Amino acid sequence: MQAAQQGRGSLVLIEGVAGVGKSTLAQACADWARRHGVTTTTGRCYERGVIPPLTPWQEALHLLAQTDGTDLAHLPAPFGNQPPAESVDDLILRIGTHLHEQAAARPIVLLLDDLHWADQESLLLLEFVTRRLERLPLLVLGAYRSDEVAENHPLAATVAALQRDRPSQVIRLSQFTRDDTVRFVESHLGQCEHELVDYLYERAEGHPLFLVELLDDLTEQNLLRRSAGGRWAPPDRNIPVPTLLRQIILQRVTRLGEQSKTLLDLAAVVGEVWPLAVVEAVLDWAEDDLLAVLERLLAARLIEPVDDRGERYRFSHGLIQEVLYGSQLPRRRRRLHARVADQLEAEVKRRASSGALTDDTRDGELAYHCFQAERWLEAFSYSRNAGAAAYRVNALHSVVHYYRQALAAAEHCDHALPAETLLSLYEQLGDAHVLLSQKQDALATYQRMRDVAGSTEDRARVAHALFRLAEVQERAYEHEQSEATRQTALALATEANAPHLMMRYHFSLGHHYLVSGGIDRADHHLRQMEEYA
Repeated sequence: MQAAQQGRGSLVLIEGVAGVGKSTLAQACADWARRHGVTTTTGRCYERGVIPPLTPWQEALHLLAQTDGTDLAHLPAPFGNQPPAESVDDLILRIGTHLHEQAAARPIVLLLDDLHWADQESLLLLEFVTRRLERLPLLVLGAYRSDEVAENHPLAATVAALQRDRPSQVIRLSQFTRDDTVRFVESHLGQCEHELVDYLYERAEGHPLFLVELLDDLTEQNLLRRSAGGRWAPPDRNIPVPTLLRQIILQRVTRLGEQSKTLLDLAAVVGEVWPLAVVEAVLDWAEDDLLAVLERLLAARLIEPVDDRGERYRFSHGLIQEVLYGSQLPRRRRRLHARVADQLEAEVKRRASSGALTDDTRDGELAYHCFQAERWLEAFSYSRNAGAAAYRVNALHSVVHYYRQALAAAEHCDHALPAETLLSLYEQLGDAHVLLSQKQDALATYQRMRDVAGSTEDRARVAHALFRLAEVQERAYEHEQSEATRQTALALATEANAPHLMMRYHFSLGHHYLVSGGIDRADHHLRQMEEYA
């Protein structure tokens, strides 16, 4: 922090297993900086629900703007009011440059939490922003679950790249030792008998969140007792106490009453961060009842507000949401997802009828909830729309996600979708893979497109799918296979008597032979192309 205040920024990554205290440590650092007059901002990544690409950066920049009145209007959508950037690279350049300019004006601490859930575009922006750290008063804190970042995880490659040529360090948090447990418990309760420390350490095994939840559970039930010396002592050994973190969380929720559990179960389906308006509309409770339940949950520290108005909330820890979501019967989860989808659809219709602008992010949310509700036709439609919206802002990794989700939904639609619709979607997905240089994924996508076209017995469709496949085979240096695929496509186009396709394929073969050195063949096919043109 001192180095950053002097103009020499750095990147600090905090890693550890879920519940070990990464977010708590990072937030404590940010709070310390704020108390010392340093501007701080936070962006979070989320797992469940549908979050648009670059959401953590949008959160961070909008919070920064609220803090110091920075104008974002000159930035491209979705950060500002200008038209979307022409490409992801252009968007990253403009947003990264804006943040560099802000940091150059005064020291900034930027906290990015739960990076293991970050979208690919957010990771690319992180790489860009940290390139000039050594010349900027900018401290970037990033926290992520190490147990979720396997070798093939996108964040693994990003972390390796960040550590190569940037001022950076990694803090690896481990479980509490017994001495850590003593300090933690006594800071919360006061002086304790060593039997209580042993009791807690044996059960929590040094896991900080487990320890916190266990302490809260014992305190709420008034199970802790005072020894003769006035120190806190463990409960009677005959009193059963949950031995798993999941059991403790569920027991604490159950003890708050049926209404509290109902609200939390629904909120867990909506997402880690949930708008109160959506939960309120689905539950349809009296406002006083809803507010009373919220107050109980806030007092129990199971949830916390996200905004000053108290209209958006999140779970105090992601594990709480995961436990609540996973503990529900699959059929109940599907039903709740369906009810959330119905509410979101109703909101979209209300906005449309009032003439309000549509929100592209709603398609992504509806796609997610309809997919989880197994409403396959709706999931297909919303996923396709969300993919198209992602294309408009050049968020290609999101395009891949949504189009894959749409095609997965289509598999459950029992041939209710026209082949032409599916073929178009496969082609667009393949194009996105090509633009991302994901050649093997593009090959697999166009091969699937060929198979779907083959099921229609339409030679022109098969020829077109083969043509797209051949292009990617060429990019993947499979030259002989590409030539054979092109020849097959040309033969099918000839049989189908499709002059426009034959013109394209003759041109494609001509280009192929020019590149590979077959000048005579290239000349033949290019002349054929001229005839069909």
